[in-house]
Amino acid sequence: MLSRFPDHPVTIEYLQEAIEQQPQNFAIVRHLAAVAPESKGLTPHLNRWVEARQIAFTADDRQVVADAYWAQREYGRASRAYQPAAANPQNLYRLGRSHQISREPTAAIAAYQKLLAQFPTADEAGQTRLKLAELVNTNAAIALLRQEADRNSEDSATALRNLSRLYARIGNATAANTTRQHLWQQYPQTAAAATEAWEIATQRAKAGNLSGAIELAQQIGTRQADTEWGAQLNFWSGKWMNQQGNSAGAASAYQKVLQEARSSYYAWRAASLLGLPAGDFKSGRTPVSIQYQPSILQLPGASAAVQRLHIMGDAEAAWQRWQWETYDRAATTQSVFVGGVLQNRSGEYLDRLSGINAVASLIQKAEEGDVTAHQL
Repeated sequence: MLSRFPDHPVTIEYLQEAIEQQPQNFAIVRHLAAVAPESKGLTPHLNRWVEARQIAFTADDRQVVADAYWAQREYGRASRAYQPAAANPQNLYRLGRSHQISREPTAAIAAYQKLLAQFPTADEAGQTRLKLAELVNTNAAIALLRQEADRNSEDSATALRNLSRLYARIGNATAANTTRQHLWQQYPQTAAAATEAWEIATQRAKAGNLSGAIELAQQIGTRQADTEWGAQLNFWSGKWMNQQGNSAGAASAYQKVLQEARSSYYAWRAASLLGLPAGDFKSGRTPVSIQYQPSILQLPGASAAVQRLHIMGDAEAAWQRWQWETYDRAATTQSVFVGGVLQNRSGEYLDRLSGINAVASLIQKAEEGDVTAHQL
């Protein structure tokens, strides 16, 4: 089982039980750390392994330990574990970030600078420049952020946002505004553009410049209307128009939110203000008595065993069995749906949320013409 199915859910379950029964069996600790480093309660076993065997560790052992501590969010231990690990971009970034989170700025700067010197074009280089800019003096931070902004990378928009805020913080309003305009013109569909637009738009609204707030909110909100940030900007452009007495414009903005981001929080807010039967904050505070028993329907494409467990109401066993059966299989529209339903009925809060998100991911497929997604 360990050799043929090293990361199968059954294997991981076995290892988690075995490690409690055989706490000195470091081969089990190592295997679990390698295949499931995020496992709950792994840290004490890692500590015991490190204390007992550190001198005899191979390079691969050190890598497994470092990655497992990182996955466990034990950043102080991770920083020590990554110190002797191979000097590759991922390890150097995690070394620097672990030191930074542990409030060891000098060591963090050294690791980040080493990464940029040896691997200036690595995937981790962008985030490294952003994080290093948080630790160095103003001039050095500006140089790092400008360098990342000029690379036209996935981190360039964030670099421009951070640079505009840095300019604002040191009192250079002209440079801050120029940088913001560059961000909004070059990367209008990014979260960085939306967060900066929201901050500036709300500042304008509080200062009484509602027209300026509306213009900016619509400028960026229109470019990413189907995102949560876009929905927020478009919704508030409607609220601000309503404050101006432009009820028709406000209604149009709310309709846009409903059309473009119908599953967002702001779609509910917009529906309420449009007078649709969606409820509002007042109805949310009114106690109601709900007698509701959800229907348990057959799952399309599930095995007889999964179906039986599901119908019986043994949600945890059905979800576990489904994971076993679909191990290492390519996901389909049908399997995403079934897995989401089963996960939503079992486990803890985050598991249930993951199940909801899995099913919700099919909305876009349905809108793109996937007949199965539409039916499901």
